Amino acid sequence: MNNTAKTSAAIFTSFTSLAALCLAAVAEPAQNQTAPSAEERAAALLEIPPAPGNGPEHWRGIDVAVLGDSLTDKFQTSKQRVWWQYLGKWLDWKVHPHAIPGNQWNAILQQADNAIKERDRGIAHKAIFVMAGTNDYAGNVPLGEWFEESEAEVSWWGKKQPGKVRSHSHDRKTLRGRINVALEKLKRAFPKAQIVLMTQPHRAAALRQPDENTANGIGLYPDDYFNVVREAGKVWSVPVIDLNAESGLMPTLDEYVPYFRDAQKDRLHPNSEGHLRLAKAIYYRLNSLAPGE
Repeated sequence: MNNTAKTSAAIFTSFTSLAALCLAAVAEPAQNQTAPSAEERAAALLEIPPAPGNGPEHWRGIDVAVLGDSLTDKFQTSKQRVWWQYLGKWLDWKVHPHAIPGNQWNAILQQADNAIKERDRGIAHKAIFVMAGTNDYAGNVPLGEWFEESEAEVSWWGKKQPGKVRSHSHDRKTLRGRINVALEKLKRAFPKAQIVLMTQPHRAAALRQPDENTANGIGLYPDDYFNVVREAGKVWSVPVIDLNAESGLMPTLDEYVPYFRDAQKDRLHPNSEGHLRLAKAIYYRLNSLAPGE
């Protein structure tokens, strides 16, 4: 082999070795990479991500009260994020949480009183979000009626005649009566605020409770209770964000387990990832709503 051939062979061998080393350097990290564990994903979600685009800027920088049950409870925030934390960060809200685990709609009245105490201390709530109902289903609360009717003498065009009148039912043993009492108090106390009702996500088995396909002790399903919340929007002139229909969460299907706390023990309460999904659904619905004055 002449000198030129030897030189060419040496260059080719060196180039091949260098290429192999480069490929090995690139391939090595990929071989050692592993998918993040559930704990690592949960820890990452404690860091609230940047706000999504095209958000409701007209909702920015306001005081907001949140009322409800364990799906809104402030005490879970040490281990996971809650829907209002995401919204508070994205929209610079000062959030005043009053929700208590296990509360039914009758307890919203006490939570409203706590918000009124804040008002009396000078806090100007521009919005009040209320999300409740799943515990009324679990507690076998009858649905009741929105109104009570009575016979009365009424006046039409200046002429008095027998007729019927109605008034809101205040029967606190029924869901509709409870909602009437709570919303009347909120609307009287906060006439300038935007009161927003929200239905709750679908529910699967949790905490010794069956999934949503099991009727409660009076033969009703969660849908029956959420339909009443939807009705309340019309009865009380308040917007309803229908998370039951719009969040996309379906915990009765195993594919949605990553959005809930525990596949075996708790598919009722969303985890951080589930609350993030709720927050995004609310965030974009707020584009079509006005905050209070």
